[in-house]
Amino acid sequence: MRGPIALALLIAASACAQVPQGSGVPSPLASARLAPAGKAPTYTDRALSTVPNAQALRGHFWVPGLDDAYVPQGVAFGDSALWVATYRSADPAQDRGPCRVFRVDPDSGAVGGYFDLPPECGHAGGTAWGRDGTLYVADTHVLFRIRVADALRAGRCTPTSCQSLKLSGVITAHFLAHGNGALWIGEYTRARDGPGRLWRVPLETIDALVERGGTLDQSLAVATLSVAAQSQGAAIAADGALWLTQSGGTLGRLQRVDSASGKVLAEYAMPAGIEDIEFAPDGTLWATSEAGSQRWNRWATFFPLVFAIDTAALR
Repeated sequence: MRGPIALALLIAASACAQVPQGSGVPSPLASARLAPAGKAPTYTDRALSTVPNAQALRGHFWVPGLDDAYVPQGVAFGDSALWVATYRSADPAQDRGPCRVFRVDPDSGAVGGYFDLPPECGHAGGTAWGRDGTLYVADTHVLFRIRVADALRAGRCTPTSCQSLKLSGVITAHFLAHGNGALWIGEYTRARDGPGRLWRVPLETIDALVERGGTLDQSLAVATLSVAAQSQGAAIAADGALWLTQSGGTLGRLQRVDSASGKVLAEYAMPAGIEDIEFAPDGTLWATSEAGSQRWNRWATFFPLVFAIDTAALR
C-alpha cells in the first residue's frame, strides 16, 4: 500500500521513520497493527498480530474476498496491478474449492475486478506474470495461462481467455516464479518428507505446449533445484537471485537463494502463513499470508494481508 492513502496513515503513526520527500520509498510501518487498507473482514474482531521483520513492511491491505471464505495463495505483479489468486474454503479439513483471481490496486488496496477459474481448479496456488498481459496460475497437476483483460471483462475464464496445460511425471506445480525467460515450477513437501524441487522450464516451451495441447513433464526442464520443505512461494529478483518462502501454522520464513546452485544465501523470519511472493518493477517484494483467513482463523497468528517488503530493511 503506497500512494496518498498510505502516506496519510504513515504520517499518523508517530513511530514511523521519516523519509525525504520525493524519495519514492514509504516509511516503515511502526507496527503490524496499523490499519490496513481494503475491506476488513467481519467474521472476527481479532487484532493483527505483531510479526517478525515488521520494520521492513512498507504497506499492507486486507486480502480480498475474506468474508466470502477465499484463502490467498498466489500473488503476481503485472500491468501496474497485483493479481491475488485464491480458493474458497472455511473448513480446515477442506483444501480445495472454487478458485478466483482478484485484480488489486497496489497503492490503495482497492479491488479492480476479478475472474473465476474453471471448475478443474480447486487450489489456485502459485501465480506468475508472464508477458503481453498473460498470467500463469498453478494448481498441482495443471497450469493455467490466462489473458487477464479478456477474463476480467467476462468475470470468468472463457475458452478464449484461459488455456490449460496438464502436468505429468513427477513434476507438480504448487508455486511459480517467472524470470530470465523461464517459468520456475515449485513442489511443496511436508517437513517430514524432506526437500522439494523447483523445475526451470523455458517459457517458450510452455507456451508451445499450451498452443498444441501437449503435456509437461520434468524431462523438459532445463534445470532442477532442491528447495526447503514447506516452500510455498518463489520470486526472481532483478539481480537474478531466487527468493523463496516456507510456511505453516507456526512457521514463516523468507530465503534468498543462489538460483544456479540452490545454496541459501540469507534467511529471515516472516509472518506465519506467508504464501506466494513477487517482485514489482521498483524492487518491492509483495507477499500474502493466509493466517487468519476463515479456514485458518484458529491459528495464533492473525495476518490475512497482502503486504510489501523492503528487502534491504530485513534483518
